[in-house]
Amino acid sequence: MPPPPAPPLQRPGPASFDSTFKEAKERWVSSFEKDYIVALLKKNGGNISHAAREADIDRKYFRKLMKKYEIEALGAAGAGDDDEGEAEAEAE
Repeated sequence: MPPPPAPPLQRPGPASFDSTFKEAKERWVSSFEKDYIVALLKKNGGNISHAAREADIDRKYFRKLMKKYEIEALGAAGAGDDDEGEAEAEAE
């Protein structure tokens, strides 16, 4: 199964040019990673192992990205390393 389509590219707004290239790129990559992880979790019913496999990345790295962006798989709270549940990103 092919991975879900990437979020559409958006033209940078004027505020994007108020920083260095490196800073703007880091913001864009972070936004992409977070959106991609959330989309994969939703598509896979919150199953982290399945989402990581579809992304073709190691499950531990997938979890590291989830932690980085404060993304939780619902149903996994209090269940240790349970990979089931629906994906939800916490509000920032």
